[in-house]
Amino acid sequence: MNFLKTKFIVICLILLLVSIGVMGFSVYLFRGQENLFFIIPSVLSSPSLSIELLEEISEKETLLTYEILSIERLSASQRSASFTLIETNSNYLHILGCNMISGSFFTRQAWDEKLRYAVLNENAAISIFGSINITGSLFSLWNETWIITGVIDDRITDESRIYIPSSINSKAVSAFVLMEIDHITSTLRPYRIREEDFHVISLASLRRLLMERLQLIFLVFFILLILSFYLRIPKILKIYINTLKIKLSSYYFREFLYKERMYAIKSFVLILSVIILPILTLIISLPIVSILLSWHDIPNLSLIKGDLYFFQLILVRNLEIINRIFFIFSLLLILVIVIKTNYNLPSTKKVPEGEQ
Repeated sequence: MNFLKTKFIVICLILLLVSIGVMGFSVYLFRGQENLFFIIPSVLSSPSLSIELLEEISEKETLLTYEILSIERLSASQRSASFTLIETNSNYLHILGCNMISGSFFTRQAWDEKLRYAVLNENAAISIFGSINITGSLFSLWNETWIITGVIDDRITDESRIYIPSSINSKAVSAFVLMEIDHITSTLRPYRIREEDFHVISLASLRRLLMERLQLIFLVFFILLILSFYLRIPKILKIYINTLKIKLSSYYFREFLYKERMYAIKSFVLILSVIILPILTLIISLPIVSILLSWHDIPNLSLIKGDLYFFQLILVRNLEIINRIFFIFSLLLILVIVIKTNYNLPSTKKVPEGEQ
């Protein structure tokens, strides 16, 4: 029976380590993008923003970019197919941390001059041209000829996507992403971008949430471990005190310390643990309270209605949901381990008379 119990606890510990590993990996995937703020509409009636306004903010305040999505049909090499078209500015590559597989992204000059330049992602390049070495190739869109300047690795989407300068059509923008700045709300207020109209989502805050969940797992584990040990102390302490009284009645105090030195040390450590463990539990509990209080300002992406606009933000939402599931699973595993460890504890044996 004890073997089965031990085996069950070991399996739970292994599952706990796997769960913590998944949570740690989700934090790792956030690397390199912690300085981004995503600004998305809070309600459907939130005002759209002009490209000219956003470009003004990008020049005067901080770098920003955006996506204007549509489904379009293009023709090239006697092939025709539908693709996701992304109209954006020249900051896109730098801000969202994408890499070029070949060629280059269109420049600010190309954006200003409204040149018919385009960048394809790998899926689009292979789908229409069968290769990623297509810099300088041509295709037809809106009955106009476009030049491909490069192929982008946008990593986390399976869509076939094409990126073109947004200056050509100058459509309105609903959402945008900018580099980290201090006092973001006060920075945007002069441009009549009101806080109540938009959700401000900081990837740094979301990454902090995931990291603090990991910390919380360890803190809760240690607290329950301490409490588990603390529950055993009263019975053990009672036996030690009774035995100590018997031993002290048989020896002088100095003689007792000399002949029963180890027993005296154990008794002292046990009494000291009664004092120290509650203090240690309180010390560990304080960071838990601090962590929980700091979560109120982090938006819950799963509760945000409507489109998240950026596929990076959709990935972040999915990572946060996975992290949350494994966080709850880890807490349950810790609870099961502690309960199973302390369930049906063998009664503490009395000290044999010969040792008294």
